[in-house]
Amino acid sequence: MRTSKIPKGAEVVRTYAQYEEHVGAFFAGRYHLFMVVGAPGLVKSHSFEKRLGATSHLIRGWTAPLQAYIDTYRHRNKLLIFDDAEVLWKRPGGRVLLRSLCELKPQKLMQWASTAQGLVKAGVPQSFLTSSKVAVVANRFVFGDAEEHEAVLDRGHVIHFDPSPNEVHAQVGDWFWCQEVYDYIGERLHLLSNVSARLYIKAWERRQAGGDWRRLLDEAYCREGAMRFVQLLEVDPSCKTVDDRAKKFTDYTGACRATYFNLKRELKQADQLHAFQKVETPKRELHSQPPAELSLEDEVARAKDEDQRPSRGQLGTNRNAPRSDDADGPSWCQYSDDPTDYNTYADYLDDWWKRPGTPREDGLVTPEPAAPEHFGTDDIAPLRRELSEAIKREDYERAAELRDEIQRRGGQGNTDV
Repeated sequence: MRTSKIPKGAEVVRTYAQYEEHVGAFFAGRYHLFMVVGAPGLVKSHSFEKRLGATSHLIRGWTAPLQAYIDTYRHRNKLLIFDDAEVLWKRPGGRVLLRSLCELKPQKLMQWASTAQGLVKAGVPQSFLTSSKVAVVANRFVFGDAEEHEAVLDRGHVIHFDPSPNEVHAQVGDWFWCQEVYDYIGERLHLLSNVSARLYIKAWERRQAGGDWRRLLDEAYCREGAMRFVQLLEVDPSCKTVDDRAKKFTDYTGACRATYFNLKRELKQADQLHAFQKVETPKRELHSQPPAELSLEDEVARAKDEDQRPSRGQLGTNRNAPRSDDADGPSWCQYSDDPTDYNTYADYLDDWWKRPGTPREDGLVTPEPAAPEHFGTDDIAPLRRELSEAIKREDYERAAELRDEIQRRGGQGNTDV
């Protein structure tokens, strides 16, 4: 249902068929910018995931602005999907990145003004051109101040995905497997609030654990209080007019008339106003299978094996392998300390000059000892120390703030941030 977090001017989409049409149009390259806002648990992301291929890339979850910039470069000209984008656009650097990507131009100039060490390590330039088209998927829209979000909204197609409980139930039936849970929820769609695909999973897990899953649904998810009373008033024979229902609502709850009409409108939008005139849902037989149960011991062992296995991204790039766009960058970024990355041991020794450090007689490298850091004893010393720690943990946004503060106070900070 619509809330204050839904951007003004968003198109309301209430069916999965319409939603799939929009997503298909984006993957066909029809939308320069496509933004989806909707409640959690509506399987919004799945429609994008099943279409991913060589010409698209998904950036999901907690992503720092600098990492998002690096990913945008490595996958430049592809369709970019930012899923769960709230964290990214809460940060000023993330909003600047998204605004640049959303420019209505065939080629967009992307820039990262500071010389962050993360760019050097990744071999990513401070500016580049890309033709990427962008989709943003989020549970709510909180994008900076009015000027910032209006500048973005004006450039693309924005939808508020708000399917009815019947729509969600039908969609879940395409992949869910537990007939008993599915049918029980279907019989109570007119009473349930916030119906989502996750509700079916939670009920099934409670059932598997031997718990009272029916009680969970009835007590935790059915509408309560004032909303239930609004539903009851719709079938109350003693209330002949809307004014009668509004007066009885205010007398019973103590709330104002506006609350009655707001709740009634919300229920009507969800097709749940006539709660006690049960909505008939089509009966269907489920054929899907539950997910395979994983052995915890096997999963822990697999994770340990992965931790012990060397990462190709950390070791470097085989000098004889075809270079991809992702491998662009200074030559010293391409060395490897793993002899297996070379055709011969002689080739490995031949690359000593690309490694920071001092070559030994055997051709290997002794890393140069790190010079001790001196932060001084003045009142800016704590800021210098915090700046150094921010750079080490690659928190370049915080490092840039500290650098600016040090320079404002007249001190010396590391300007390579």
